[in-house]
Amino acid sequence: MQPSLDLYPTLQEEAYLAANPSARPARAFQSFASEGDVQGMVSVLRSLIEPDSDSEDDSNTPKPTPAEVLTYRDPLNNDKTALHLAIENRQEEAVWALLWLGSGAPTELFPPAVPAAAVGLGLPRRLEQGPIPVEEDVRFVRDGEGRTAGDLCLEI
Repeated sequence: MQPSLDLYPTLQEEAYLAANPSARPARAFQSFASEGDVQGMVSVLRSLIEPDSDSEDDSNTPKPTPAEVLTYRDPLNNDKTALHLAIENRQEEAVWALLWLGSGAPTELFPPAVPAAAVGLGLPRRLEQGPIPVEEDVRFVRDGEGRTAGDLCLEI
C-alpha cells in the first residue's frame, strides 16, 4: 500500500498505449535513454529490425521504424524525444549513442571512444546508408516548448 501514490500518470500511460500500441517500443526506448541504458536502447532497435519469434506482440500492430523510434515525440511528456530525456538526466553515454545512431553529425566530431564503443556494441551509423533528412535527424526534433536537444543542453 502506498497511500500517497498518484495513479493518474500510470492510468494515463496505459490508456494511451491501449489506444496507440505502436508507441510501446518508442516509449520503452525513451525509458532506457533516460536511464542511460544503452544496451536496452540497442535491444529495442534490434527488436524492430529482427523480430523475435517468441515475441508476445500483436502481429496486427504495425511496428515503428528505428528512425521513428529515434525521433518519437512523447505526447505524455511534453513531446520530448529520447535525446531530450537523456540530456535532461545527464546520461552522457546515451546522448552519444543517440547522436551516433540518429544524427548526420560527421564521425570525426565524435570523441574517439564513441566510435570504438559503437563498433563494440554493433551500432551501425545510419549515416553510412546515405544522408539523413533533417526531419529524421535527432538533433533537430523540437519538444513541446519548441526546443531542440541542443537548446535544452544550453539551458542546462
